[in-house]
Amino acid sequence: VCSLPLSDSTHLIVSGGGRAQVKCTSISLCNLAHSSQAEALAAERLNVSPLAEFPPVLSQKESRLRRKQPPSVAPESRVMSLAAFYGQTHSVSSSASAAPHGDESEDRHCCIAAGYSDGLLRLFKLDAQRKRMVVLAESEHQQHSIQSLNHVVDMTTGAQILISGCTGGKLTVWDCSKIFSSVRTEGECSSQASGASPNDGVERRVSDTSQCKLDLLKSRGEHLSQPLSEVCIKTADASLPMCPVSSFSGHPSAIASQSVWSMGGGAVLVATGGDGGSLSCSKLQMSIVDGCLHVQQAWRVVAEFAHSSSVTGVSFSSVSTLCTSSCDQQVKMWKLTTSSDQGAETAEILETGKMMSSISDCHSLASWQCGEKQAVTALAGAGIQLIHSTMD
Repeated sequence: VCSLPLSDSTHLIVSGGGRAQVKCTSISLCNLAHSSQAEALAAERLNVSPLAEFPPVLSQKESRLRRKQPPSVAPESRVMSLAAFYGQTHSVSSSASAAPHGDESEDRHCCIAAGYSDGLLRLFKLDAQRKRMVVLAESEHQQHSIQSLNHVVDMTTGAQILISGCTGGKLTVWDCSKIFSSVRTEGECSSQASGASPNDGVERRVSDTSQCKLDLLKSRGEHLSQPLSEVCIKTADASLPMCPVSSFSGHPSAIASQSVWSMGGGAVLVATGGDGGSLSCSKLQMSIVDGCLHVQQAWRVVAEFAHSSSVTGVSFSSVSTLCTSSCDQQVKMWKLTTSSDQGAETAEILETGKMMSSISDCHSLASWQCGEKQAVTALAGAGIQLIHSTMD
């Protein structure tokens, strides 16, 4: 599950589960101010309305047609990780990762990245007015399940990347900038309607049976061998598949959790927790060379025995402070220090505090700075717990 603020009072909740299904729901937070107890809140008291779903809900006729075709999504494929963010088709502004306070601008799209158990990575664009999700790009099947996803926007280089962690212990960087440029091209081509040439479009999915789109399929020689809800319009200028930029070693075991912190200047801190109880933190440096994104690992530091079991949650409170949680019900604070020796930057990670949590089966953690030296950590598992701590 992940969330994205749509306005001051509305949030987008994205959830994924079995059979590769992704659902989007808009939730109004106006009623929260009138509730005194969080336990008393119920779904019917909130303004909850489903926005979109993938795979789409089919009519009876489309369902009968689909039964005759091979399944497009394997039943055993599950959504393991999600990331919701705003994708920019023009130059990146300072509010690219923030919520749009007001009407959404034309060059900003609500995007959702989903990682699957079979190693597939999909990038969607949410169309809230039509209540559907459009597949912008998808990767080839990887060898390992994608367990974590994070989106990073760098103001200096203008790069928009996805960082994924898999069960193979590797971190993979994906470039989304060119994909969003294709979205801009699609919008310009769709405005030309019937005047569009075969080379002006990009690959996109058809979600209705309007006559103009059927005529467009026939003019391009496409055969309706698939249900209409799954037909793709492909042209000579179709966008390329989603390809990784680079991969880095993270853990000898699976990556169970991940957190990122953008430092600016093309630098990104990435902290990961492994199934073996280790904690790793690395600095990635991005640069644009001849219009292509290059990512290098500046340094990497590892705490081998950070926890006695799998690190299920990791989160940055500040650029030098992070918090971790584990199945052993311990919550630990860590301090990250860097130094420069003969032009080479080195780092060290030290434990500054720990405590036992009353939450069992902790599966997620979020931490943020509150004041100059205060931090708040939220744990979620078989219950929810808030921890206030002091940063050194």
